[in-house]
Amino acid sequence: MAESLDQTALRRDLLTALESRLRLVPPEAIRMLRTHRFLVAHEVEAALIGDREYRLGTTNLSAVRMSDFHRVHVGFLCAILELKSELCLVESLAWSYRALIARGLSEAALLKILLAWPVAIRRVLADRVDTRHLEGLYEAVVNRHQALVSWALEPEPELEVPDRFRAPFDAFVNALLDADAGRAEDVIVDNVAAAAEIPVWWQEVVAPALHRVGRLWALTEIDEAQEHIATATAYRAMIRTFPRLPRPRPRHQTVAVVVSPGEIHEIGASMVRDALDLAGFDTLFTGGNTPAETLLPLIENNDIVCVMVSTTLALNLPGTSTLIRSVRDLPKAPPVVVGGQAYRWDPDLWRHVGADAHENDLHTLLSLVDTLVA
Repeated sequence: MAESLDQTALRRDLLTALESRLRLVPPEAIRMLRTHRFLVAHEVEAALIGDREYRLGTTNLSAVRMSDFHRVHVGFLCAILELKSELCLVESLAWSYRALIARGLSEAALLKILLAWPVAIRRVLADRVDTRHLEGLYEAVVNRHQALVSWALEPEPELEVPDRFRAPFDAFVNALLDADAGRAEDVIVDNVAAAAEIPVWWQEVVAPALHRVGRLWALTEIDEAQEHIATATAYRAMIRTFPRLPRPRPRHQTVAVVVSPGEIHEIGASMVRDALDLAGFDTLFTGGNTPAETLLPLIENNDIVCVMVSTTLALNLPGTSTLIRSVRDLPKAPPVVVGGQAYRWDPDLWRHVGADAHENDLHTLLSLVDTLVA
C-alpha cells in the first residue's frame, strides 16, 4: 500500500523536529535517564492512575499491561537516545500509536501519557541534569499528536511476496493461524527440494508469514496467545523440515550465531543458522537471551571465523554495541555481522553499533560471509 502525501509530509516534519532535539540531549542526561528509568516510569504511572480521563481511556487495557508498556517505552527511548536515530523514533511512534489505538487506548489517554512523561522526567532528573531537551522530544510529539493519530489509523503495509511464492505463502500463513505444524511442514516440504532453496524460501515465505502474524496481532485480529502459537508453529515446522535436506560438503569453518543480550526472539537467528549450515559451515547457535559474559569465551575458544548477531527489538541494540566492543577486544577478533528487525527503520544503525556489516537478506548473507572469511 502506497504511503499518502500527508503521511510523507508528517514523516519529514517529524524527522526534522526530532533530529534537532536528539542531537541536543547531553550524554549525561541519557545516562541519568537510563539509571533512573524505572523510577521515571513509576512516576508516570503514579501521575496517571489518579486521572479520570486516562482511566476511562484505558478500560480495555489492564494496569499490568500499561505498566509493562511504560517500562518498555523508557528502555526503548534510552536506546534511541544512545543511538541518535530519529528514523527509529519516528517509525516506532507510528507503530506504537497504531498498536495502542487498535487495543482500545483512547486518543485522549494517549495524549495524557505523552504529557505525563516530560513532567516525570523533570521531577526525577531535574536536580541531577539538564532535562530541557529530553522534555522537548515529547513537546515535538504532542504538537503533532492529532496527525499521528490519523497516521495510525492507516494499517501497516505488508511485506511484498513475489508472485511465484504467493500460493505457498497463503497456505503457510493459514497453517500457522490454524496452529497446524504438520500442514505448515508439508507446505515447506512440497516446495523445497534442495538445500540451496532454503535461504530463499525462509526469506520470501517464512519471514513475510511471520510479519503477517505480527501485523494481525498489532491490529488485534488475533490475540497474543495466537501470535505466540503461530510463531512456535512456524519454528516447529522449520526444525522438522531441516533434517530432511541433504548435507553439503563441510567447509570446516565455524560461525557463531548469537542473539543480542536481553533479546528473547530467536527465529530470525535460526533462519541464519539454517542457511549457514546448509552452505557447509559449522555453526554455534546460542539461542535467545544469552548473557554476554558467556558469549565471549565461546567466541574466543572455538576458532570462530565470523559472528552473526540477531536483534529484533531496537531497545536491545545498546547491548549489541557493548557485545561488539567486547568482541573487538579479543586477541583474535572475528568480523561481526548484524541483522534483524531492529535495523529495518534505519539503514545506518549497524554502523552505530560498531559492526563490520549488516545484512537481512539470507541469500546475500552467504555471499557476504564468503567474502569476510576468505
